[in-house]
Amino acid sequence: MTRLADQAARDRIRDDLDTTLVVEAASGTGKTTELVTRMVSLLKAGRAELDHMVAVTFTDAAAGELKLRLRGAIEDARRDADCPADARQRLDAALPQLAIAPQDAIVIATRGHRHDAAILERVARSSAGYVGLLGSRRKQAVIARALQQAGVPAEALQRVRVPVGLAIGAETPEEIAVSVAAELIAWRRRAR
Repeated sequence: MTRLADQAARDRIRDDLDTTLVVEAASGTGKTTELVTRMVSLLKAGRAELDHMVAVTFTDAAAGELKLRLRGAIEDARRDADCPADARQRLDAALPQLAIAPQDAIVIATRGHRHDAAILERVARSSAGYVGLLGSRRKQAVIARALQQAGVPAEALQRVRVPVGLAIGAETPEEIAVSVAAELIAWRRRAR
C-alpha cells in the first residue's frame, strides 16, 4: 500500500496524545477521521474530557459532520467488547455533552409509546432542526396528551413530524425507511 505524503502528520494526530496540536485540514483530506480517533482515544484514556476539547470548523455543515462522526465513534467504542469498564464509563459521560444543534435531525423510532414519550420529552424543546416520530397520528395524540400533562408545552410538541417520511405510499419496513430517508434529505437540502 502506498504511504500518504502526510502520513506522519496523520499518525501524530491519532497517536501523540501527550501533545496539544493544531490540526489544519481541507475538506476531503481525511484528517477529520484522525482527529475523531484522537478525541475518542483521549476520552477512553481519561486524559481529557469532551468539554475541555476544542475543534474549530468554518461552516455549520462541517461542525455537524464532525459532531455526527464523533458521536458515532464514541458509540462504536462503547460497544467494543474489548473496551474496559472505566473507559466505557468515560465515554458514557461524554455523550450527553454533544449538544443538540439546529443542524441535527432526530427521528424517534422505538418499540413502544413509553420509550417514544421518554425520548420525545427530552428532545421536543431542543434546538434540533427536525424532530420526527415514527408512528401513527393516534400514537402522536396519546403521547402528546401524556407529555402535556407532564408539563411539556404544546408548541414544542406541535413541531414534531408524525408520521415521518414522505408520502410515497410506503408499506413495507424497507419502503418506510426509504420514505424517512427521503424526507430527511429534503429537510437537509431546504435547511441550507
